[in-house]
Amino acid sequence: MTKKELVIKASEKSGLTQTEIFRCITPFLGAILEALHSNETIIIRNFGTFYVKEYPAREARNPSTGETIIAPPKKVVKFRITPKLKSFIGKENCEAVNNFITSSFYIKNDET
Repeated sequence: MTKKELVIKASEKSGLTQTEIFRCITPFLGAILEALHSNETIIIRNFGTFYVKEYPAREARNPSTGETIIAPPKKVVKFRITPKLKSFIGKENCEAVNNFITSSFYIKNDET
């Protein structure tokens, strides 16, 4: 799913315009990227955890020549899904998935 498709789907589900959704999603993703750039962990309850894993420099081989080289250290973004969300992946019962989404992510407005 592309960012545009995500905006369209969120717009359909929320009743907000695509522009309003885009204005929410863009800073949200930006905040995630900034946090990851600072090696912070992002925990989204009942969804998962984004974190940066650092790999040290290591000895590797060039498969073409067989030459030994030193691969530089690197950082990789990882995502760990929560068990609760994992239990809903691939479920055919859409009502159970919708109940999970509603109970896990939406803030209920008691003023209405």
